[in-house]
Amino acid sequence: MKTLIYANHGTSPYDVLFLKHLSHDYKTILLTFDPKAEEYVKELVPEAKVITMPDVPFKFSNKEGFYSKVFTRALGFVTRIFIFDLYLRHIKHDLLIGNWALTYGFYSALWSKQNYVLFVWGSDVLLGPKFLLYKALVMFSVKRAKLVLLDSLVQARAALRLGCDPKKLIIFPWFDPKEVVAISAKRKNQRERDDLRTKMGWGASDPIIICTRRFEPIYDVETLVEAAKDVVMKIHNARFILIGGGMQDSKLRERIETRGLASNFSVLNWISRDEIIKMVALSDVYVSTSLTDGSSASLMEAMVVGTPPVVSDIPGNREWILNGENGILFPVKDKKELAATLIALLSDSKLRQTLSRNARSTVFERADWDRNFIKLREALDRLA
Repeated sequence: MKTLIYANHGTSPYDVLFLKHLSHDYKTILLTFDPKAEEYVKELVPEAKVITMPDVPFKFSNKEGFYSKVFTRALGFVTRIFIFDLYLRHIKHDLLIGNWALTYGFYSALWSKQNYVLFVWGSDVLLGPKFLLYKALVMFSVKRAKLVLLDSLVQARAALRLGCDPKKLIIFPWFDPKEVVAISAKRKNQRERDDLRTKMGWGASDPIIICTRRFEPIYDVETLVEAAKDVVMKIHNARFILIGGGMQDSKLRERIETRGLASNFSVLNWISRDEIIKMVALSDVYVSTSLTDGSSASLMEAMVVGTPPVVSDIPGNREWILNGENGILFPVKDKKELAATLIALLSDSKLRQTLSRNARSTVFERADWDRNFIKLREALDRLA
């Protein structure tokens, strides 16, 4: 059996999805700097071997100046490059998959003497190239790769602008709808719906709007918080669940408090993916305010379980949402339009049912994981 190295943090559901399926055909090794990966992966993909490299101890405090932080980050980055090389040359392998064009993908491109495959995750090709140095690193990673895997057309266009050979591209959504269906087997069960609301301290008939994007600037969750004030003025018992955690956690909680919305919100930092999917399935509307995205797994999860999506009007979302047919698009950062859309949708049960039905059909038609993964496996087999 051929040996494949999968280089990434290893703590994402995407990592688990790929490691699980790659391990059927290859002796798969996760090479990571993240010490949490071994426990996470071993529980979910026990057949994959995990090798954890010593991470860089360089840290900085918020009191340090700008140039000191830049120097510390650069020193850490360079050190990881050489640690990665040290481990890579001692592991016999036939294929190397590097994730993220600015981190493990770049380390792989720099040192690989074998067949190197790049998995693009989105912001590395969509946002990274806005900075000159990052653009150079991403271009190097993309051009050195024998294959480049992406999950959306918007990412593919970005890779082509960076000089990627179109013959190297493999494009399909990184998503398995059957897995989500299995997790959410009790979708929309009335008792489950009531239990969720009771657990939150809300009424059994209260409508729930849920957002599962991390509390980072790129996901712009604060636009939803700002829109919530107008929604609650019209629909007093509207409730909001935010699940994510991140650097804006304190800021969002403070904003919710100062706007008098504490009783309308439940803010959760971390729960398991299974619990997230179940909570999305038991909610009335899913919202994503993201400023940029490829094929968003959280959006597709909502579509599979039949929760009508209201998402920002960006290229990645437009690949999946036909406005008014299987979801609703709203202008980026437009809190007034978002609020008006949510009020209208919560007031129209027939529209929610139509969007729900069409959203599920869209994902099952386009995100056939078994068929799509065959394309990747055949391409990897040719390289190996």
